[in-house]
Amino acid sequence: NKKLDKVRDLFVFGCFTGLRFSDYSRVERKNIVDVDGQLMIKITTQKTAEDVIVPTNPVILEILKKYESSLTGLPKALSNQKFNDYVKDLCKLSGLTDKGRLSSNLNKELWECISSHTARRSFCTNTFLSGFPVHDLMKISGHRTEKAFNKYIKVSKESAAKRLAEHQKKNWP
Repeated sequence: NKKLDKVRDLFVFGCFTGLRFSDYSRVERKNIVDVDGQLMIKITTQKTAEDVIVPTNPVILEILKKYESSLTGLPKALSNQKFNDYVKDLCKLSGLTDKGRLSSNLNKELWECISSHTARRSFCTNTFLSGFPVHDLMKISGHRTEKAFNKYIKVSKESAAKRLAEHQKKNWP
């Protein structure tokens, strides 16, 4: 399905940039700039009018290459509501049907909880969990305060305990 293929690519692009839908859906070729030999995405965010610079990676470059013949360099974005509907369809087709992930409604299946903003939250959480410095990550995501940023980080107690165990193994003889 070409439509779902494009929605998937745009969602994955969001997962690897940390941009809001309002920003990653309007990235154009002019936003891809060379900074000392590294391609970066440079865009002024719509919500806060902050300039952010996000490095590209092989996944982002592959998506950009896939759409290099399009006018913008990315799939044309739909409205946020339609995009969210299609992302849910994609996730359901992908088998994301386990329940219990949404604390306010444990009977909802995972695919029902995913939206365009999940891409931004996933980027922030995954990059944080990889050990990347919080203040640097906030510069890339455009968050102005740690309080606002911390709302994005979803870390289970088990995950935190495992990371502490790994930290202790590394630092204690």
